[in-house]
Order: sequence, then C-alpha cells, then structure tokens
Amino acid sequence: MARQQQDELVFVALGGVGEIGMNMAAYGFGPERSRKWIVVDCGVTFGGPEQPGIELIMADPSFLEEIADDVLALVLTHCHEDHYGAVLDLWPAFERPVYCTAFTAAMLAAKRASDNIVDNVTVRPMQVGKPFTVGPFTIEAINVAHSIPESCALLISTPVGRAVHTGDWKLDPHPIIAKPTDTERFGQIGADTSTPIALVCDSTNALKDGTSPSEDEVAATLAALIAESPHRVVLTTFASNVGRVVSIARAAEKAGRQVVLSGRALHRISGIARELGMLEGVPPFLDQDEYKSIPRSKVVLLCTGSQGEARAA
Repeated sequence: MARQQQDELVFVALGGVGEIGMNMAAYGFGPERSRKWIVVDCGVTFGGPEQPGIELIMADPSFLEEIADDVLALVLTHCHEDHYGAVLDLWPAFERPVYCTAFTAAMLAAKRASDNIVDNVTVRPMQVGKPFTVGPFTIEAINVAHSIPESCALLISTPVGRAVHTGDWKLDPHPIIAKPTDTERFGQIGADTSTPIALVCDSTNALKDGTSPSEDEVAATLAALIAESPHRVVLTTFASNVGRVVSIARAAEKAGRQVVLSGRALHRISGIARELGMLEGVPPFLDQDEYKSIPRSKVVLLCTGSQGEARAA
C-alpha cells in the first residue's frame, strides 16, 4: 500500500481515552514520512487493587521515543495530576519546551522542588486568547471552567484542518476565581467553515442526566453550614481547588472564624495562588500548630485527603 504523501492532521491517543487519568495525546502534521508533532498533556493515573504496590502509572512513551526528532513541544491544558503528573518524569528526555499558563508553571516548579527532582524542563508562557506558533501548528488557549485555576482548551490549527482539544471543562456560569467557559469563542470557532474541524472532548459523566451545581451555589451552602455550626468545623477538599478554598475562607471570615490548613499540598498550592494574586482579600491561613490555641467556635480546619488516598495528608 502506498504511503500517504499529502499533508494531513492526525491524532494519536497515548492515554486517557476510555479511562480516567493518564491523559496524553499527540497531534501530527505533514505527510506520513515527515510529520511534525506536538504532545498535549502528560499525566498519571493511580494504581488500583489489581496493581498492588504500584502508586502511579504513566502513559507508554515508546511511540514518542520513535519520533523524538520530530516532536516539537508539550502543551498542558491544566495541572491536575492526571494531565501533568508525569511531565517531570517523562519530558526532560525529549529536551523540548513545555507551554503552559503561569499557574501550571508555578505548580511544576513547586513539584520539582518538593520532590527533589534534578531533571528540569524549559517552560514557555501560554496566555488565553493569544495564539502562538510551534512549527506548522498554531495553538490558541481558550478559557474553560474547571476545579483548578487557569484550565484551558486548545484550538490547534494547521493548513489542512483544525482540532479543538477541550481538556477538562465545566459549564459553570459563576466560578469563584475564574471566568466561565468561553462559549462565545467556541461558537466563533464552530461558525468558521473555512477549514475542517475535529473535536477531542472530555466526556467524564457525559452520559449522566442533569447538571452540576455552580461553585457559587456550593459557596452559599458552605457559608450557611459554617455560620450555623456551634463548634469546630472540619472540611476537606482537593488542595488544587483554589476556588473552593476561597469560598471556605470567605465563609469562615464572615462567621468570625480563622482557617487552619492541614496538609502539605494545601500549604503549597495556597501559597502559589496567593503569589499569583488569586487570594486577594483572603486573610492569611494559619498552620496546624496554631490549631489548639483557637477556641472551637472560632476555627475552620481545612484538610487534604478528600479522596481517602493513602498518605494523602
């Protein structure tokens, strides 16, 4: 069979399709013998009962190793572990840049320092609404709402076609610290019929009926519960859900309580968020060593470990 000699845009799923976690995909452009590639996301998944003793599982990079000379860059949609958790393990060997937002870049740097990782990657900034070029690809980050700051979908454009890679997203009209998903921009992309377009879309819970509540609804419920509690309040959440942390902090302040953080990840991520201006107006958090000196009715203890993972705290 003759090999394809015309330029084409191709997609290869390396992980995260038909499964939760370990997200990693490659987009190639060009004729079959001389394609250039970009990689989107580089995540991990957690070992289950059928993999005793295995904590993390990464996508098999052998396909990328075979085409390493033609791999141009890695682009990250956001910094949940299932989308970026393997970057510092797999990507240094390729010696190619990583494009990501400021929050994701700060999380990568903190992860490297926390885990004492020697290898490093070259990070290049990516901003929503400002397209950039990598070889034959033009890439635009599009704002999407999600449970972690600065989540993006990607519009990947080539001379023969385009792909929208959504990453994780939610239609939340009132997120706490971010803008809603940019449905207007998605509408503009769909209305442009000048080149073909493909959609590579997150489908988590897509077959479930109903809608998820907005973060401002969650915030209102938290505020009511904290206000009516006569004693100490203990809450847990994903450390990376900065919007939820802000909701808890605001509710605690309104109820005359101080927030104590318990968990390394909570301290690390809240510190990054504060440095990037995401906690404006939120009082400083206290360390767990200060917990015992605060009256029960004046404290909210915010803990990691919401998924019950071993050693999560």
